[in-house]
Amino acid sequence: MPKRFNRLIPKTLAVQILLVMLVSAIVPLGVLGWLGIQTTRSHFDAYASSQARLVERNYVEIYQSYLQEQVNAIDAEMKEVEHAVQSAVWEGKAIFSDRKRYSVPPLSFTEGQQWALLDERGNEAVSILTDDGTLSQPVLQDMALSQYLHPLFSGEIRRNPNIVAMYYIHPKGTTYYFGSPSAKGNPLNASADAPTTAYSFYRDALSILPGEEKVAWTKPYLDITPNGRMFTATAPIYDGQGQLKGVVAADVTIDAFVRHVLDVRFREPGAYAFLLDTDRKLMAVQHAGYKEIGGLDLQTFFELEQEGGYREAKVDGQADMLFGGSVPSTGWLLGYVVPKERLLYSVSRSSSELTEKTGSRLFSQLTLISVVSAAICFTLAVFLWLRISKPLKMLKGAFHEMGSGQFQIELREPRTREFDQLMQTFNRMSARIGELMDEQVRLNEDLEHKVEERTVELNRANTELRDRVGELVQMENWRKKWFTHISHDLKTPAAVAKGFIDAILDGKIPDDQTGKYLIKVTERIQTINRLVRDLNDLSLLETGQIRIQPERHDAGPFFRRLIAKWTDPISLGGRAIIVEENGQSAQILADPHYIGRAVNNIIENAVKYSPSDSTVTVSIDHEPDRVVFRVIDQGAGIPAESLPYVFDSFYRVDKSRNSSIPGSGLGLSIAREIVRLHGGDIGVELNAGHGCTFLIALPVDGSEEA
Repeated sequence: MPKRFNRLIPKTLAVQILLVMLVSAIVPLGVLGWLGIQTTRSHFDAYASSQARLVERNYVEIYQSYLQEQVNAIDAEMKEVEHAVQSAVWEGKAIFSDRKRYSVPPLSFTEGQQWALLDERGNEAVSILTDDGTLSQPVLQDMALSQYLHPLFSGEIRRNPNIVAMYYIHPKGTTYYFGSPSAKGNPLNASADAPTTAYSFYRDALSILPGEEKVAWTKPYLDITPNGRMFTATAPIYDGQGQLKGVVAADVTIDAFVRHVLDVRFREPGAYAFLLDTDRKLMAVQHAGYKEIGGLDLQTFFELEQEGGYREAKVDGQADMLFGGSVPSTGWLLGYVVPKERLLYSVSRSSSELTEKTGSRLFSQLTLISVVSAAICFTLAVFLWLRISKPLKMLKGAFHEMGSGQFQIELREPRTREFDQLMQTFNRMSARIGELMDEQVRLNEDLEHKVEERTVELNRANTELRDRVGELVQMENWRKKWFTHISHDLKTPAAVAKGFIDAILDGKIPDDQTGKYLIKVTERIQTINRLVRDLNDLSLLETGQIRIQPERHDAGPFFRRLIAKWTDPISLGGRAIIVEENGQSAQILADPHYIGRAVNNIIENAVKYSPSDSTVTVSIDHEPDRVVFRVIDQGAGIPAESLPYVFDSFYRVDKSRNSSIPGSGLGLSIAREIVRLHGGDIGVELNAGHGCTFLIALPVDGSEEA
């Protein structure tokens, strides 16, 4: 704090309290006055805003209702055009289905791209247009029948101002046209590269199948005649046998639609309406919106239906109200833009005037109240200063005595309750010092108790640590046991092979027996190779370094191919293999090599531990979500307490199953890892009689597990 500022502060506490009380009384009054004015203004603004929102909501509901009426009206206009086309379709179907009733009189005709059929008196009956200038007799007959559509075409065009032309197109490209000048009746169009049947007003109609009473609307396109942009309602004509006899279409120009529909129904000053097609492109817009619509994001109007058909937007710095609705018959979107300022101008202006007048009056009233309140506060501050100064002097003397070591002090101020309470508190302070000393002693005792608790917790942690060390020792013992198994399974065949080789080298084996013992050496070496290979494969499988290549197979034939090698009686040693298949075959995803190895391991295990004259049953069961491959032997079985460890590496049940029977104890471990890679399950069950059942379950292709 600057020294100059410190000099301005009074040195006595009483004067400082007086100044603080004055400032604390006058400043809040000023702040409250200012906040009162701002709060009142904000309330008036909020009220005006709420009224504006209420008016806006009412206007929005009115405009939404109005727009929906116009959407329905436009839909009705479009349905009238559809009705005209559908009437022509019904009439055409009757004409081409009952040729006896609608007979064709003898007619002659003039040739060229513009054909004219002449009646018996030589008058023109039907004027038609061809794509290539040729006209066969069947086409001529059909076009002559089309003259019966003339009254309907002329009547619909006179009745409906939106329709500028109606015409009939033969499947061969010949056209009978009635209405104002158009590309369909202009001979110049006959020389165009594309035939008449290639245009959208013909192709779109062919999407309607026989029996479907529908009308297709083309997308807006630019006609080559003065009619400009237009869209067409079109539908096919099928005879009684369902054969296509042609297409009937009605043209509606964009300008005519704007004149007869939009300009008639939307006359709000400053507002304009427009139409968007199903491709979100502009079809038609009122003249009042030619310049403004360029600044609109037309994508917004396709999102309005999800927002209740209304949204506000800024267009060229002006707030506009956007309305939109879809025309059911065509899927077009009708948009309407209304300037928000014109809609709410009267409401916002009256609210602003009311707020300004009320704020001015409120400011004058609050200023007068603040001045009077400041004078009252000053008088009260002086009075309170006089009441406070005496108790403060008493407290000053008491603190001086406490500094001298006197804690048993009695102070009283009966005239002021607050100061009396303060002094009583001061009197209790010295007594409290003794209590605090006692409290300190108690806290020390609590601290010692907590130290004892922490000691117990440390002892518990040491016990847990010893348990963990015991587990680590157990794991180390398992590791040593595992290496012992490996060294034993490697050392035994290696020692036997070395003994045979030494015997041969020392000449203890007759020459005629050397080949026999070399075969035995080879067998021991193959045993070592198989053990090393199994160890390597098991390590790769457990660490995820092997990538299977699953293929889709029919489960039944797939498993039958895998067990085909076990049908040889010599490999079975007098045992019999029985194959059973239950349920309808399903598709599985499996790697033939690895699944084949897993199947061989469990079948080999069953054959090794089954008596020579027993039967090994192989079952293929097709369940809803999986295929279960079971191998059921009639051996000695497995003790129940050993079942959880059957698939562990080097685990062998007892001497009756591991002393005389060869094996490394890795086959089932490898089979388990292969099945897990395929997302399946492997398990073993005890049979009710003798032996046990090993099973492999693979998920069916298409199930959640697969």
